[in-house]
Amino acid sequence: LSPFTMSWLAPNKRSFAQRQAPMFVLMGMMVVIFALQWRTPFQLQVAFMTIPADMMESWDKIRSGDFGIGEIWSFVTMFTYAFLHGSLEHLGNNLLFFWIFGAIIHELLSWRWLLLTLVLTAFAAALTHNLMNPESWVPTLGASGVVSGFMGAYLGLSVRWRLPDPHIWPIARPIPPANLAIMALIFVAIDYHAIFQQVGGMTAYGAHVGGFTMGLFLTSFITPRPAAAHSKR
Repeated sequence: LSPFTMSWLAPNKRSFAQRQAPMFVLMGMMVVIFALQWRTPFQLQVAFMTIPADMMESWDKIRSGDFGIGEIWSFVTMFTYAFLHGSLEHLGNNLLFFWIFGAIIHELLSWRWLLLTLVLTAFAAALTHNLMNPESWVPTLGASGVVSGFMGAYLGLSVRWRLPDPHIWPIARPIPPANLAIMALIFVAIDYHAIFQQVGGMTAYGAHVGGFTMGLFLTSFITPRPAAAHSKR
């Protein structure tokens, strides 16, 4: 087993918690915010969601020079929306894959790259969705665009470098990197299929594709080689 794999299997629970503290903090924030949503009027919640038509109107005002804090805030929501969720199932599904891929990105690249990837993929996901639906006043929320970004980031790493087999708690055994990369490809293929087939519903497929593309770009061209990775021969 590689040192990276062994780090996931280490019996020292305290060191594991310390090592993944940024992930626990981010996930804890999402849980706390979801709990607060139950006590918050919906109209106040909407103020933290990204709305395509509102962003487009704000952009037009900014370009004309006639803008205020409201127009600037509409772009701030392109990050805050990622911490809101519409239901317990929505939250649970996102947290599961946020943990699986986010914890690996953190382990491989450090908490700084984890946070940078989160911020950039959240913005890329919101921007893609908003540009694809410029006249929509339906608010968007959820971390699925960031989750897709983590998937794209892992795919980029797995193609660029030879990675160790990660052991992702609570999965019982280490998983070959190719398996996780294939999982990421399947998810984004479903999103592309839904876009081309013009599948309706509440899922923001464009956000998934935007986040995935940004994550893939970051690890394909910008991020350094992880310490636990090796060059492919």
